[in-house]
Amino acid sequence: MTSLQRLMLRSCNLNGSIPDLSAMTALNILELSFNKLEGSTPDLQELVETKLQYLYLTSNLLNGSIPDWIKSSDNRYQIDVSYNNFLESSEPTTCTEYV
Repeated sequence: MTSLQRLMLRSCNLNGSIPDLSAMTALNILELSFNKLEGSTPDLQELVETKLQYLYLTSNLLNGSIPDWIKSSDNRYQIDVSYNNFLESSEPTTCTEYV
């Protein structure tokens, strides 16, 4: 599965934490929105820097701080982590940082 390019499991009633996906170096799209995933956001910075361009974790139960690698990503990437339980202190002052 390391050559998988798209992993799209939207609204599949998944629960638990997001597993380590760092071996999936060809992954371009990761869509895990509208599930019941919990815990912190895994460190996917290496994937974002190599191949991953679309990351959707919308409407889950993720908590803790929004990782700095997400907040500092530029507009080449589409990342949506809205509607989770992140700490308010880690949220950006504008929503444009996630677009």
